[in-house]
Amino acid sequence: MAHHEKTLAQARRDSSQARVGTVLTFLAGLVVSLDGGLGWGGALRLALGAATANAELPGAGRLDPSRAGALAEQATVRLI
Repeated sequence: MAHHEKTLAQARRDSSQARVGTVLTFLAGLVVSLDGGLGWGGALRLALGAATANAELPGAGRLDPSRAGALAEQATVRLI
């Protein structure tokens, strides 16, 4: 098997590892943003960006802050 190929078991493991800590990353992003003075809309966008960036990489809390910021800019929060 070539170096870049993965077995199904490896892909599943990687997918599971990527989700580890995503909810906690969302919560941390929300709390830090609110504590930093952002309103609910901005805090929710940053929390969503951080959680999504965390889910993109295997392992908990291994996110790229610039990617999290870019994802946060794409998020839309609206009152329902």
